[in-house]
Amino acid sequence: MGPSKLVLALSCFVLCIQASNPKRGIALVQSSDADLPKGSGGRCSWFYNWAASPPAGYPRFLEFVPMLWGHQDSGIFIQTVRQLGASTVLGFNEPNEYGQSNIGVPEAVQMWKAYIQPLKNSGVRLGSPAVSSGPSGLPWLVNFVASCSGCSIDFVVVHWYGEGATNFINYLASVHAQIPNKAVWVTEFACTSGNPADVSVFLAAALTYLDAQPWIERYNWFAFGRPISGLQTSLLDGGGNVNALGSTYI
Repeated sequence: MGPSKLVLALSCFVLCIQASNPKRGIALVQSSDADLPKGSGGRCSWFYNWAASPPAGYPRFLEFVPMLWGHQDSGIFIQTVRQLGASTVLGFNEPNEYGQSNIGVPEAVQMWKAYIQPLKNSGVRLGSPAVSSGPSGLPWLVNFVASCSGCSIDFVVVHWYGEGATNFINYLASVHAQIPNKAVWVTEFACTSGNPADVSVFLAAALTYLDAQPWIERYNWFAFGRPISGLQTSLLDGGGNVNALGSTYI
C-alpha cells in the first residue's frame, strides 16, 4: 500500500471510529431541535429528549430512545413506543427529586409494571428510572431495583452534576458496586464549575473513563444545545454552531 493510500485508509478509519461510538449520545434540550443535525455524523450514535416522541425530521442514523418522564403520557407510552419501533426505552426522570417526576418507589413499581414492563414482550430493552446524584438518588434506585419483583430492568440509569472528575468516577463506581449485575447509563452529567477550562479538563477525563468501562453502556453530556444561563457546558454557541467544548464531544 502506497503512502497516499495508507493516509486515506487511516483517515477513513478515524472517521469510522468517530461515527460508530455506541455509547455516546445527545441530550437534546427543547430549544435545540433545529440544531440536532449538527450533532450527527460525528461521534454520537443516539439521542433522547426526555420525551416519548422525537422531533420531526430528526436524522434517522441517530437512534432515538423514548422516555416516560413521569405521569404525563403514561397511558399512551406503550402505543407510542411500538409505533416508533424503538428498541430501548428509559424510565422516569429523577423520581427522587420533588421538582422532577417526584414518584415514590411503591408508585414507581406500579407504574413500571403497567406502562413499561409490557414492552418487554416486544423485545424492547428497559432502562430504570433515572435518579439524580443528590443524597436520595442512589438509595432510591437500589430500593426500586430490589422492590420491583418480576421487572425486567436491563440497565440502570443515573445523573451526575458536580466538580472534579475523581468525584464523578467515584460516584459511578459506587453505583456499580451497589448494583453490580446491571449495566449503567449516565443520561445526564456535567461539570458545574464556572471556569470553562475546568469544564474542558473534566470532560476529557470523563470521556476517557466512560469509554473504558465495559459496564457503562451509554452516556450523555448535558447538554446538546445553545448556551444555558449559569452553565459552561453547552456544546453549541449562541448561533447554533459546534463550539470548542462540542468539538471534543460531538
